[in-house]
This record gives sequence, structure tokens and C-alpha cells, in this order.
Amino acid sequence: IYATHKQWRQVEETTASLIEFDSTPLSEERLILAYSLQARLALMRGDRESAWRWSLRSKPDAHLPSLPMLELATVTRILALLTSDKHHHKQQALEEARQLQRTAETSSSTLRLVKALILQALAWDALEDADHALQALKQAVELGQWDHFTRIFVDFGPVLEELLSRLLKSGLITNKAATDYGIQLIAAFPKLADASSNGSSGIEDNLIEPLTPREGEVLELLAHRLTDREIAETLVISPYTVRRHVRNISNKLGEHGRHAVVEQARSLGLIPPVQLI
Repeated sequence: IYATHKQWRQVEETTASLIEFDSTPLSEERLILAYSLQARLALMRGDRESAWRWSLRSKPDAHLPSLPMLELATVTRILALLTSDKHHHKQQALEEARQLQRTAETSSSTLRLVKALILQALAWDALEDADHALQALKQAVELGQWDHFTRIFVDFGPVLEELLSRLLKSGLITNKAATDYGIQLIAAFPKLADASSNGSSGIEDNLIEPLTPREGEVLELLAHRLTDREIAETLVISPYTVRRHVRNISNKLGEHGRHAVVEQARSLGLIPPVQLI
């Protein structure tokens, strides 16, 4: 709750108390989860370095069994790895996601299997392998439709929303029920406030295809002359994903080059005229 209100001092005090409480020889599993919470809160704050440091501490020792309660720590560690610019960190994230899949298959848990496949899709996407990313997400959607899982997809945020959109446009899913489920999932993702609230109602009707919420965020940061790396750090995504968003924005606005894209966006009212490039 403190994090959602950006009250970071209270966040630090509360998590420090939690770690102190769990720092006993008999609560190793709980301490791992406390470290994992620190990593997840750091991701929320956009502090990749801290997220990485805490996620390393949240890795269970070899003597601990593979407990379901520790899976959250693994998921957080995978997400922290995916914020890295290093290829071997992304490859490590993929391997850990594959291990989650093997564990889920052993326990016959559809929910855990869907989560593992989603993480693999995100890892493949970070590794710039679109084919494997879409195939993994296709499996997740086709499995998830039977139990109508929604939150497990939505919690991964706009990056997964964009990947789901690409999957539906790819034509890889041929089953109508799975396609309808994918459309329902995309509709469930939180949307930005209605455009009419800032006086730009109907502006995007002039576009071939409206900008996604994430593309809108990238566009605003472009207008502030941020580099790909700076945008990636701000939004906690990879520079590759930033470049893909910029390419999509350019295609939708019909302009190429950052200056031209920002000027076109300003002329359409997609960003305020007071923002200078």
C-alpha cells in the first residue's frame, strides 16, 4: 500500500522490520520471501540495481525443497533478470522459467504451468526471439482458457498486453474459443484515463491504429528527449522493447525520426504543446 502511494520511506521501514522479524534460523523460507518482496518493491520503484541485489538474496539454498511458497521469489527473480541489458541474464531468466514449467508439470498445476509459460514468453521476447515468444504465449492462452484465468495475465502489465496483441494479430491461434479468450484478456488490462479528460477526445480516430497505453508512455518520454536506455530504465523494460515501441509509434503516426514523430504527435494533440523536444 505504501508503494502504490509512493511513500518510499515507509516502504523501507516496513520491509526492514519484516526482514528483522524473519532473520532467525527457523524462518529461512520466510526470509527468502521477505528478500523477494524487497526485489519486487524495487521493481515497482524502477530501481533495477536494488531489485537485482535483493533477487540474488532471495534464491533458496540447495538444501531447501522446491516449495510452492517459494515460487513467488523465483518469479520475482525472473522479472528482475529480464530488466538486465545482459544477454546471459535474460538466458538465465528463460532457464528458470523452464524449471518452473517442469515443476508445474510434475505437480499437475495448470495455474503454475500457465505462469511458467508466460514468463518464458517474456524471456523469449527479451531475447528478441519473437517466434518462440508467441509460441509460448499461445500455449499459455490455450491452457488458461479452460479455467478462464485473467489476473495471472494482467498482473504482468503492459508488456504482456502488447505481446498478447501481437499474438492475436499473428493468426497463430486458430481456435475461436481461445481467440475470444485472448480478446477478453486484453480488455481486462487496466487502461489509461479516457482521452477526453485532457481535451484530446477523438484525436486518435485520425490514426490508422490507436496508440496502446505503453506506446503513449514511450511517446511522452521521447518528447523529453530521453534515450532508449533512459526510457527502458524509467518504464522497467528492455531497450529492445523500447525500440519496438518507437517503431510501432512511427508506423502509426506515419513519420520516421524522433523529431518528426514528436512533432506529428504534438500536432495531433497526443502530447501537450508545452512539452519541448
